[in-house]
Amino acid sequence: MKRFALMAVAVLGACQADSGGPGPDQAQVRLLHVSPGTGTVDLLIGNTPVIQNLEFGKASSIATVAAGNQEVLVRSGTQEIGRFAANLSAAHLNSVIVASGAVSMSTVVLDTGSVNPTRANVRLVNIVGPSSADPTLLDARLQATNQPGQAPDSVQVFGMDAKVASYSSLMYLNPGEVTVTFVPRGATTVLAQVRFTATTGTKKAVTLERAANGTYHAQVVDEP
Repeated sequence: MKRFALMAVAVLGACQADSGGPGPDQAQVRLLHVSPGTGTVDLLIGNTPVIQNLEFGKASSIATVAAGNQEVLVRSGTQEIGRFAANLSAAHLNSVIVASGAVSMSTVVLDTGSVNPTRANVRLVNIVGPSSADPTLLDARLQATNQPGQAPDSVQVFGMDAKVASYSSLMYLNPGEVTVTFVPRGATTVLAQVRFTATTGTKKAVTLERAANGTYHAQVVDEP
């Protein structure tokens, strides 16, 4: 069994994004929609729509906007889901996450890693929820089939602090079935689990979110 750290990241990271970087006065933004029961959503930067009609369970393509202090608005139709101020950095891809029918976003978090077109690309995303009661120190246990140099039942373990927004780099897996199980650190009680098929060239984000009652929920988001 191998253990890896799922690193938390700050609002103003300095690493390069998945795709080519913007100009010195431009920022890249992306929207993830993981709010079941909420219709398609739009992202507006400074009252200008930059991402529109994003469906649940999807991540948007990357949009380029002016960098610096901006008002960020997310809406569904004419309903305002949430609004906040952010300093959009040109140094990295700014990812905004909509969850729980509101802007219970991880504000703006860093995205790192490049897509491998010959492998399945998977990442882990933690969405900070309203509850901070234990357990919050978790292990994300990733089991994937047909991985080179690993036994069929091998498990990779990633440490995660559920109180800290995090957005991991892409992990490159051979195509096949992937299971991600979240448990309290050092324990075996299953808090949330997802199982899905990852195919060559695809990108999947496994998101973990915590409700106000302390329960965890995991789901899979398709990235373009």
